[in-house]
Amino acid sequence: MKRKLLPLLIAGLASGYATAGVTVYGKANVSVQSNDSNAMSSDTQDNWTLNSNASRVGVKGSKKLGDTGLKAIYKVEYEVAFDDGDDGSGNKSELKQRNTYVGLTGNFGTIIGGYHDTPLKLAQGKVDRFNDLDVGDIKNVVSGENRLGDSVIYTTPKFSGVSASIGLVLGEDDGVNNTDNDGLTDSTSISIQWSGHGARLAVANDSDVDEELVANDWTVAMPGKTGLDITRFVGEYGQDNWKIGALVQSAEPTDDNATDIEEKGTILSGELKVASNVKLKLQYASSETSEDGEEDIEIDQIAFGADYKLDKKTKLYAYYAKVQTEKGSVDAEDKTFGLGIETKF
Repeated sequence: MKRKLLPLLIAGLASGYATAGVTVYGKANVSVQSNDSNAMSSDTQDNWTLNSNASRVGVKGSKKLGDTGLKAIYKVEYEVAFDDGDDGSGNKSELKQRNTYVGLTGNFGTIIGGYHDTPLKLAQGKVDRFNDLDVGDIKNVVSGENRLGDSVIYTTPKFSGVSASIGLVLGEDDGVNNTDNDGLTDSTSISIQWSGHGARLAVANDSDVDEELVANDWTVAMPGKTGLDITRFVGEYGQDNWKIGALVQSAEPTDDNATDIEEKGTILSGELKVASNVKLKLQYASSETSEDGEEDIEIDQIAFGADYKLDKKTKLYAYYAKVQTEKGSVDAEDKTFGLGIETKF
């Protein structure tokens, strides 16, 4: 019932508060895809699907707080399933929560609390050229693409092109892992970035963030309930007609008693505008997960595609992506070719 009422709430905000600093926004991204999946050299799936690629609708706004120099800010954003109404968990639900928060902004910076992308995830910027697309998203290759609840995130103002974000995850393990026993775990996500002259550099770190390695589906021996420590380095550079990006990171379990496990990942991507309304995109990503006494797990991704812009907020696109995973003589391969449309409002 609550999910059914949300669209009515959004519509009410749009009509009743359009002049009060409230913005209703969204994105519809739908593709028709041909999929070929070979799961660990066993069952092969070959089919066509209609995919809703993280399509979303949201409400955001701000309110000036008198003469304090502060503004209250907020956002409520939900994913909408245009294809089959499935929220990704097998439930026939049309809405799935995305970034949702309330906070304050001013000369001191910005602080928010809610359910939000971690600073480490946001540090990737635009390196992931196929973000939200089924096989093309980098979350298929490297860890760290997290959106977490109970998050408090502070972002500094920008000084000479430099800014930083510090995120804390409160009560993630009910204080079990916290020696101070105050309900605050050691889970943090921090990033520092510099931008200027067409370039952007970032370094980010997750500490004891509750997540499993991407390769854990291939029976990596993650010990009990433990978090990950991740360090990520990002670089981007571009001009009017072209852009390139690179990401390098390492991840390992936080638990000192864990088996020696490490994931190392690399992502390279670029785009080239060949006409005023046509853009070509290319991406290569790989990761290697090593574990004491076990064969390494290697994941490789290749993706390429083209965008055809119809206007400032609408585009048609085509893309091909393949992810191949190997562990010794066992391997799996997922391939997809898609044609889609994306429009923002």
